[in-house]
Amino acid sequence: MRFKGITLGCIAIVAMLSFAAIAAADDVADLQAQLKSLQARIDNMETAKMDKVQKEEMAKMMKDILDDAKMQPAMPKWMENLTFYGDLRLRYEMNHHSGRPVGMVPGGSEGKYTNRARFRLRFGITKTWWDQQMEVGFRLASDQGNYADGNENHGLVGYRANSADVTFGQGFNKKYIGIDLAYAKYQPKWAKGLTFLAGKVLNPLRTKTYITWDEDVNPEGFAVDYVAPFFGDNFKPYAQFGYWIVGSDQLSIEGTRRDTTVWTMSTGFDWKINDDMAAFLGATWYQWENYPEAPGNGISGSNLYGFWGTNSGVNMGMLELTSKFSWKLFNLPWQAWATWVHNCKDTYNESHVSSYYYDRHFKDQNDAFAIGVKVGENKKKGDWSVNTSYYWVQGESVPWFTTDSSYGGPNAKGIKLGGKYNIDDFLTIGGTLYVYEPIEGGSWGSTPYGFAPGYNRDNTVTLQIDAIWKF
Repeated sequence: MRFKGITLGCIAIVAMLSFAAIAAADDVADLQAQLKSLQARIDNMETAKMDKVQKEEMAKMMKDILDDAKMQPAMPKWMENLTFYGDLRLRYEMNHHSGRPVGMVPGGSEGKYTNRARFRLRFGITKTWWDQQMEVGFRLASDQGNYADGNENHGLVGYRANSADVTFGQGFNKKYIGIDLAYAKYQPKWAKGLTFLAGKVLNPLRTKTYITWDEDVNPEGFAVDYVAPFFGDNFKPYAQFGYWIVGSDQLSIEGTRRDTTVWTMSTGFDWKINDDMAAFLGATWYQWENYPEAPGNGISGSNLYGFWGTNSGVNMGMLELTSKFSWKLFNLPWQAWATWVHNCKDTYNESHVSSYYYDRHFKDQNDAFAIGVKVGENKKKGDWSVNTSYYWVQGESVPWFTTDSSYGGPNAKGIKLGGKYNIDDFLTIGGTLYVYEPIEGGSWGSTPYGFAPGYNRDNTVTLQIDAIWKF
């Protein structure tokens, strides 16, 4: 009976492993029935000598049970098509300001040199239904979490939205987490190429670059996107319409509170010329409504802390044109790109701002452009890329609170250099160097209001070293 004891022990172990693997499944009862039947057969063979054929039959039955267990779902049905993702970025940043005296900034503590370590953590979940037609998702991200008036809904003096970085320090205190994405996306199969978006979404604009949008800024509102399928896979024209809510109940006009909003209308095309060449051309119109009351920060004389001289007569209507051309050379992917932005509704004049700012020649500073080249890509272990670009962003051309603030924001011109290397498929290291100066400078020092915002008054060098882990 020793063989029987060993056999029963094996069966018990197999049973426990099987039950552990399918604890959340609906078919546990079926597996129990199989085990009960197997036990009955063992009892029937108790007095018989087990020959080679019977042993093989027993082994086959145990294998069948294990195979059945593997086929059972390991998670409840509501977790099907559920995807978890995220990334962690560790950053060291150094800033050198060549135009200010060491340790002297009126109204502030920033010196000639600043150094800081920072991190950005993001993690989220997506879920799909209806044969992949509907997707909902959310993402949480690290947040500076500090609002000067203690009211995050006020929106006028809070920290900017164009950064999810948190700086090390502040006495080892706990860091904040904010809602970074919360959206629904519907792509019906009955209308190929059509997409509906709603919520706080990843920026869907194809024409965006770092001079108009930081990657951490996710607009809130609604969008409809259509890619025409009639020209095959090589030529894809598109049209997009978006309505984005920037500030709620911000501006009072004749006793009615108005929202600050922006309408976006975009069109263009992606063209795969051949296996080695592709092109993109797109245009976006931004129609800002009640913009002077928009939350966010800005430079003196250009959307200062969300205001343009606190005068409702100032507004924005931006035209953005972006082109890209990709090709292969020396068995490497290359891309050249260019973008131009013009504020077509610039109404800056002496009645809107103080003469101090007007005298600093911010009038008619309503254009921005950038050109760049990138070589390489970052998809898997061993991949690398380098890029360089030149930019010129005048003070009234773009809103401050949406741009990548690392390059200096509005009223800055300079160069950007970067590189990245894949240590493995999920971990990269790299760096970015910005060298910029103000377009309209003047004295960096005092202001007529007794404080100095400190934006774009110096020739500045910014170096960022990043390690990014994606999961």
